[in-house]
Amino acid sequence: MSQVKTLRALGEALKQAAAEGRWAEVQRVDVRLAKFLASLSAVTPDEPLRQALSAVRDLHQQVRECAQVESDVLAQKMALSRRNREGASAYAGFMDAEDFG
Repeated sequence: MSQVKTLRALGEALKQAAAEGRWAEVQRVDVRLAKFLASLSAVTPDEPLRQALSAVRDLHQQVRECAQVESDVLAQKMALSRRNREGASAYAGFMDAEDFG
């Protein structure tokens, strides 16, 4: 497979995994992408490869932003769950004191 095709395939795999919310797969593809990019360090890219690199860079940025949004949403849900648990615990303590008082 040519370098351009490999790069496009990795970009598509990254995009698909992110679109489906498969974050472990995003991480695996990201590792493969990093290794592939490292293998290109000694290559002088021609125009098609430069275009593919630019497209994958833009896609990677979009996926990173999407992951950050998902991370923020998860953090909010966890904080809400923690507050609800603390509130329920406080309420249970109040009810126990009232029942035995």
